[in-house]
Amino acid sequence: MLGLPSPALSPDGKMIAFVALNDLWVMRIGRKPVRLTHDTFVDWDPKWSRDGKRIYFASDRHGNGSPQLYSIDLATGEITQLSNIPDQDVVTPALAPDEKSFAYITADQELMVYDIATGQSRKLADQAGAVRPSVRRPGLRTARRLRWPTSSGQTTRFREGYHMLRTVDVATGASSLYNVATPPDQIQDRNEAGPVWSPDGKWMAFIMNATLHILPVDPNGVPTDLPVQLTDHAADMPSWGGDSRTILYVSNGKLKTIQVDGTGRRNVPLDLTWKQAVPKGSTIIHAGGLWDGINPNPLRKRGYRNHRQSDQRVRPHQQPGKGDRFDRRLESHGNAGPVGSSRSSATEGCDGTLLMAIWLSYGITSVTSVGNVPTTPYFSRGALEAKNMAGPRLFSAGPTYEGARVFYSQNRVLKDEHVADLEMGKAEALNLDYLKAYVRTSIRGDGQDRRDGPSDGSFPAAPISYRRDSKPASPERPHLSATQRMGYSWGQSAGGFIYQDVVEIYTKGGFDLTSTHGGDALLGDDPGMVEDPRFQLLMPKAYVEGLLDDAQSPHRRPTGGLSSSVERPARILRAGGLVAVGTDTPLNAPAFSLHMGAARLRVGRKQSRGAAVGDDQRRQVYPRGP
Repeated sequence: MLGLPSPALSPDGKMIAFVALNDLWVMRIGRKPVRLTHDTFVDWDPKWSRDGKRIYFASDRHGNGSPQLYSIDLATGEITQLSNIPDQDVVTPALAPDEKSFAYITADQELMVYDIATGQSRKLADQAGAVRPSVRRPGLRTARRLRWPTSSGQTTRFREGYHMLRTVDVATGASSLYNVATPPDQIQDRNEAGPVWSPDGKWMAFIMNATLHILPVDPNGVPTDLPVQLTDHAADMPSWGGDSRTILYVSNGKLKTIQVDGTGRRNVPLDLTWKQAVPKGSTIIHAGGLWDGINPNPLRKRGYRNHRQSDQRVRPHQQPGKGDRFDRRLESHGNAGPVGSSRSSATEGCDGTLLMAIWLSYGITSVTSVGNVPTTPYFSRGALEAKNMAGPRLFSAGPTYEGARVFYSQNRVLKDEHVADLEMGKAEALNLDYLKAYVRTSIRGDGQDRRDGPSDGSFPAAPISYRRDSKPASPERPHLSATQRMGYSWGQSAGGFIYQDVVEIYTKGGFDLTSTHGGDALLGDDPGMVEDPRFQLLMPKAYVEGLLDDAQSPHRRPTGGLSSSVERPARILRAGGLVAVGTDTPLNAPAFSLHMGAARLRVGRKQSRGAAVGDDQRRQVYPRGP
């Protein structure tokens, strides 16, 4: 088992809590791990109680897909729900020292504090980012001076800044930002790289230049000296022991510990294996139609046999003949079934129970996540393949590799070729399917990202994904415009036009395009989609209010922008390029917006041929119910 998200070292330093295969586990170091939960709900981000008798964790086990805070008693196994916050997800919770409150980040990236006894939340900061807050244990002085550090990208130009240390006073909400070193040295990202405050309040542990560092700080979290590098190998997700001397971390998917003075390096064995779930026998499915993900129209009245992991022998409906053995037969004459896949921007993690299931319910059998924190897709992929989570097959690019100036929390800083080497070693250890170079990865670093393919770095900085299993590499661009900050790398003009050179690149240069133009505003033309059982049962609530508003607004169709945004990928299609419809999740609703995007293509290019999805039979192409 590799890529454990957020392992937590117990206060006595003898046990580790972690999540794997969608469940919560605990392991006494040197022994086999013990599974604490075993279900299809997502458990996430464990934290120890001060006495080591309980583990706090985020989970969506109450059934509505919104993660909340829970605790489990290690002696009895009893699980207790500690928060129930309407319309807010509890993501990356951080317990206060007295365990009476906790900090968390909302889906709107607000930093909040929740009082467990009163059930009330209080906002500390806006635009905190998608970060992991950490808390300082109080000493002999009053806890009113408690501060919560996060990392934040301070920007002075458009979407350009550094991953920084941010402290927030719980009593007043006053905050301060600090560089942990002289830029371009900075915290590696704002998810798995820390900073994490030591229990005695004297140190911050974090990842910089892909390696583990500690930073001396005063009781208010202000840096007092330069950071100290503890490892020369890749590291992520530091966690302190109760002695404030031992640090647990992950290196290329493996657990390790080290002392704060750099001594006592130790590998922590993890004896945890799993097998991919393989269905037994075969199933015959009679469907009203079947869409293969390539042709614009579904094949009517088709039956197909599912045997183990593959779909075989697709043919018109007919009764089984003699000797045609099967174990199950599913009659679904009124619906259509998909056999293909779709490329999408997808996020996983604590909201994964509904997020992954909704893709599958809307007929998407494979998704590609083109930007996430490194271990999250590995966690989700293992849970899916072990059949402990419902969802499509998942391919992932892991993080977005960025240059010295960053914006998004998952941007991993590649300051130079040495750092790129360490990050690429991690990608190889985690067996990531793609590598994604982002907008300010240097041309030289871009070539380093592509070392499994051409290494000349011939494409300048822009959002590009490279497949790691092909030679030469197969680059894919998720947008024609959006966040590209090198003037000569724009795929389209400010007026929304593309020219012949762009078409040539996408048809003869080996590039593929994923078109993520959304289309939610078209919902007003088909408001019945919000009455679909899949929407009502599975849509994460973060998207529901906006989509219901769109369904009541039939005149909000962006006709001008609609025509130009559709014509650009349609022009590439007509020239022989490969264009897939994607969803820019979390900006757009998962799976649901893919349908809207297909409809948008249909409306804007009725005369075009060869589109991957979208046609007059949209309702028939995808199944209408779970």
